[in-house]
Amino acid sequence: MTPDRRPTLQEIHVSCRPGIVHCSSRSLHPFYEIVLRARSDRALCISNWAEPTWVTQYTQTFNEHWIEEGRPSPYEPFPDLPYLKPVFEIMDLKRIVWIEKSRDMMISWACVAYLTLHAMRVAERGVIFQTQKYEKAIDLVNYAKCLYRRQAPWLKDIFPLAKPLDSQPQDRLEFASGGYVLGIPGGADQIRGHHP
Repeated sequence: MTPDRRPTLQEIHVSCRPGIVHCSSRSLHPFYEIVLRARSDRALCISNWAEPTWVTQYTQTFNEHWIEEGRPSPYEPFPDLPYLKPVFEIMDLKRIVWIEKSRDMMISWACVAYLTLHAMRVAERGVIFQTQKYEKAIDLVNYAKCLYRRQAPWLKDIFPLAKPLDSQPQDRLEFASGGYVLGIPGGADQIRGHHP
């Protein structure tokens, strides 16, 4: 099974419940355990999804230094780092997680990937990236947009955007399910304006 290929109906067991179609794979990678939209139901989610799998196998990140590092392309999957799964598991367990800053561990990018996935797959899930400077917040949103743009087309079909990427504001990524990623600058007044 390759990330580019959508599972066939023969590979997926389908059972219906009111409002949703539940598709569970029998012998596929856990990634294919999915709940699809049915009719007008806008709720989207994926269950039994090993969090790092999306970012390490089903989408691509970009590397500004790809030439200097001798990489074949600026786009490639997120490295399958040994601490990535535990970091994602910890973020699932706690509402607030403190991680010491390190430029070598790619933790900021890993957090963007984790949170983008949640905004993408959970209806009405809002994610806010707040940084000291607005430009850095835009960088994080652009990274989220890159992850969305570089995933397989069949995933974009499952998780459609509210409007095309080129039509979205630079500080937002909005999904048709109501989930979103928003970048804002630092300061209590900034976050207060986005509190429910």
